[in-house]
Amino acid sequence: MYAVCRAHNSSSGEWSKAIPNQLGINLKSAYEQSKKFTSISFEKSKNQLIFETACRIEGLPRHLSTHAAGVVLYDKPLTDVIPLIYKDQQIPITQYTMKYVEQIGLVKMDFLGLTNLSILHDCIELTKSIYQHEIILNEIPLDDEKTLELFQNADTNGIFQFESDGIRRVLKITTNES
Repeated sequence: MYAVCRAHNSSSGEWSKAIPNQLGINLKSAYEQSKKFTSISFEKSKNQLIFETACRIEGLPRHLSTHAAGVVLYDKPLTDVIPLIYKDQQIPITQYTMKYVEQIGLVKMDFLGLTNLSILHDCIELTKSIYQHEIILNEIPLDDEKTLELFQNADTNGIFQFESDGIRRVLKITTNES
């Protein structure tokens, strides 16, 4: 809504105040739930245009973003099937989000995940060679008390996907029964 108001040289403040304070609410739901939002949408023809435009672009990416280790593969030049832009005039980036890249039949690889799998494999092999003990991943208990305690205390430095402040806050309020 903000971007559309800005494009129409209009303030978004009144609109924002009229949207119900509900996490993840979309414009259609705001329209159905808020009489104030509904009335703003039709008090002027310009507002109706703002509302209709915002509904059409809701959910679309607002800016260019890249995946740290995401690679898109295809057996023909990508320019034949998908629009590309060049970051820093060198790195081609798809103009489709990862969801649509897969929908049109392209293969999306996450090499960051593959790197982590390689590290895990190397750790298992080193453990086997140094301690003469083979680790079998499927036999690692999922209810290990010491491990669960680390997660409950958010002591997760070096654990992929569990290092961010947001995840740590969630871990601190989560119990092992969850």
